[in-house]
Order: sequence, then structure tokens, then C-alpha cells
Amino acid sequence: MFDGDIDDLTQTYNDFIQSIKEKYGDWYRIELADDSGIYEWVEWAYVVSCPLCQAEIELIDRNKVRNGIYRCLSKECQEIQGVRRADCIPKGTVPVRARYKSNKTNTLIEIELEKGSYNIVCGVDYEKWNEK
Repeated sequence: MFDGDIDDLTQTYNDFIQSIKEKYGDWYRIELADDSGIYEWVEWAYVVSCPLCQAEIELIDRNKVRNGIYRCLSKECQEIQGVRRADCIPKGTVPVRARYKSNKTNTLIEIELEKGSYNIVCGVDYEKWNEK
């Protein structure tokens, strides 16, 4: 039950939403060469080191041989049929796909993110955020 002024409640809610947008809104913004928008989601993939040559392997579908087995793309490992995920050394994660609402077309667009596009997803000035 709420017995207060509904206009005060509405203003408090709107102020809260605005403060959240100001503090965290940049975390969801995407800036591309020909478009911009707001992320709906980002798919991340694990990156591991090949146990044979130490090259990086992204654990994504195009590198998958079968369940738990991934292809190393280094020249040293091209003759083998893949390496077991369990034998690899974890290194981190990378963004591989994203869906965002385009400012240009006002539609949802799904894109593949190229290797090295971490800054597109994480282009946040964290120092500025920490000051707020």
C-alpha cells in the first residue's frame, strides 16, 4: 500500500533512472564506423593457450572440432585433429558477437565482433566512472 503523493513517487523514480543512465549508460553504448546504438547483449568466449604450442585458441563454434575438442590455428598444430579443452590453460575472455539497437535504423542488429574489438564493447572511461 502506498498512501503518499504519486507525483513525488514518479519524480523519485525518474530521478533514479536518470542517475543510473548517467553513471552506467556508456557501458551499453556501441560506436561503429557507420552506426551507433545501445547493446542488448554481448556474447563472450573463453580464450585458452594451446597445450602444445601456447598459441591462443578462442573457444568458439568455428574452432570446435567436436564437444570438448578445439582446433589450434597455429602452423605448428595444423596436422593434429584438435586439442582437449581440459588440457588447455585459461587466459581470459573476448567478445565475439553482439546485438544492439541501431540508432540509424531503429532495429535490432546482430554482429560478429572481430578479434581485437574489445574496445568496441568496453570503450568505457573507467577513471571517469570512478569519480562519480
